[in-house]
Amino acid sequence: MMMRSWIRALFTSSASRTIRSVPRRGRLNLEALEDRWCPATFTVFSTLDDGSVGTLRWAVTQANTNAGPDTIQFAFSAPQSITLGPAQLQLTDTTGRTTITGPGVTVNGAGLTRVFQVDAGVSATFSGLTITGGAIIGNGAGLYNLGNTT
Repeated sequence: MMMRSWIRALFTSSASRTIRSVPRRGRLNLEALEDRWCPATFTVFSTLDDGSVGTLRWAVTQANTNAGPDTIQFAFSAPQSITLGPAQLQLTDTTGRTTITGPGVTVNGAGLTRVFQVDAGVSATFSGLTITGGAIIGNGAGLYNLGNTT
């Protein structure tokens, strides 16, 4: 019997189990990304001056609070006129150029206020706009430029 068990053990393969290693747990960490500013575009589709979404006053406020270069464009297919209320539109963002492009758009101060003020350190570009009807408040009626304006 001994001989038979020995021969059986020799030719019978025992089922070998694979031992899997436990994967190492990764350690999460944060890395700082490089600073980048994406230009933001704000579209004006309303001629009102109440600061609601889509008005020129809203777009200027958004451009002032968004760091980096900004573009304000108009969605009008025909020439339009925007009459301002009792407050001027003031550009204050010094972190990038603010571009206002409005083919055929007239911004009117209605004799109540200066139309635009560009603060010191601010870069601004205006094109395709007619600025009219501004009231002289200290200096400037249509555009009071303390920054770099094209």
